[in-house]
Amino acid sequence: MFSGYPSLHTVWKDAITSFEFVFGMISVITSLALTRLLSGCVGLYRHAEHIRFSWRRACWTAMAFMLLLGNWASFWKFRDIQAWRAIDVLSPLILRRRAVCVLRSGHAG
Repeated sequence: MFSGYPSLHTVWKDAITSFEFVFGMISVITSLALTRLLSGCVGLYRHAEHIRFSWRRACWTAMAFMLLLGNWASFWKFRDIQAWRAIDVLSPLILRRRAVCVLRSGHAG
């Protein structure tokens, strides 16, 4: 009847798994958080003559960076899970929000 279209079996066989979908979404969220964190660092570097360096802020920024990368890498262990809990999916959103808050203010102090 529909000779030009693939069969339904072929379409579902090639569909992505739930892990691939969630890991892709988490990767996008993590990349947005890293982009925000690194763009804040670049902004501080560009205006270094007007900003006083703070070791406390630098340590928080490094910690946020390591937490984001570690969180992203830790999701690989979930590749065999068939059903996902909401906290497994929402935790990257919480970490992204923390990364944005680290560099929220323009002046270190």
